[in-house]
Amino acid sequence: MLLFLAGVVEQLDFALEHICKGDVHNARFGLMLTDNAVELILHQIVKDKCAEVGSWRYDGKTYPYELQLQKAFLGSFSDKVALAKIEAGLDAEKRAYHQHPSQLS
Repeated sequence: MLLFLAGVVEQLDFALEHICKGDVHNARFGLMLTDNAVELILHQIVKDKCAEVGSWRYDGKTYPYELQLQKAFLGSFSDKVALAKIEAGLDAEKRAYHQHPSQLS
């Protein structure tokens, strides 16, 4: 895990170098590197959760968000973000509670 995180930090540092160059092309490349780093982190969260759910700790127990986990593993970026929010404890009720009153509809 430490090597994975070191690689992501290195990629973000490389992105910062390009963004600091100040031109449009380098800024765009820096943005692509940052986007890729975020996607790698989210995918790692999903892979780690899949491994955890398959481990002995869940033997005989069900993971309450199994469907979301499967969608995140096979799915799109938004599915991975949704699972990361669940794992961070930011379910719909908590997100609504923490929103500014002007954002609530």
